[in-house]
Amino acid sequence: DPGGLELGTTYYWRIDEVNGQNVRPGDIWSFTTTDHLIIDDFEQYNSLPPTDPNHNWIYDTWKNVGVHLWTDQTHECSKKAMGFSYSYNRFSVYSETVRTFLPPQNWTANGAKALELYFYGMSSNTVSQMYLVLNDGNAEIVIPYPGDANDITKETWLPWRIGLQELQDIDISNIESISLGFYADPGNPSGGGTGRIFFDDIRLYSSRCLEENVPDADFNSDCLVNFVDLEEITSNWLETGYNIYPVAAPNTPV
Repeated sequence: DPGGLELGTTYYWRIDEVNGQNVRPGDIWSFTTTDHLIIDDFEQYNSLPPTDPNHNWIYDTWKNVGVHLWTDQTHECSKKAMGFSYSYNRFSVYSETVRTFLPPQNWTANGAKALELYFYGMSSNTVSQMYLVLNDGNAEIVIPYPGDANDITKETWLPWRIGLQELQDIDISNIESISLGFYADPGNPSGGGTGRIFFDDIRLYSSRCLEENVPDADFNSDCLVNFVDLEEITSNWLETGYNIYPVAAPNTPV
């Protein structure tokens, strides 16, 4: 039993044969763990009738009448996503869907450092404040989407990343529930709003090497500048081509 394994890490082991005083070393084996843990990718849900023992409806897990399983609009290679039709007014000032974890999830295990999810908007959506809520059973934290509120009107998949080190007010080793929701645009707090958002690939990562974070000298895009990049330079620097610049003839003196 190797115990808890870190995300995105290569492990090695060897079995030696012992025969009396003689030891014959075995081959070295290795494996690399995945770089993420799935909180919910929505692939496990289905639309089977309730009489089927394998039925697993999404709105039995994500509590809200506006939740539905979606297959036409999904992120990357996934086949399913969660659609959430939100609606609020001055009497019901927010709209959210909640998933409860039984048992609670320990997000400190396996070296997780970041929470990531993707969302896809609709051009007809009312501009609203999107937010995420985490609850540890004793306290909860509300995390507003830090990007442009108009992002929920963009019909493209956009990432939302949250560093776990930012979550100081709750116990991330005992996450009991996660919520996604919307409330009125602060510029129009008394107005109503409706829309539909698609969510997919809610995951935990040990680290995220994002294009915008890659240092200039990082040639293999692993967010590190080290001997691997030096090797890349030395093996390819003569293959970068060349430039030809036109040169005008000097003026003929009169």
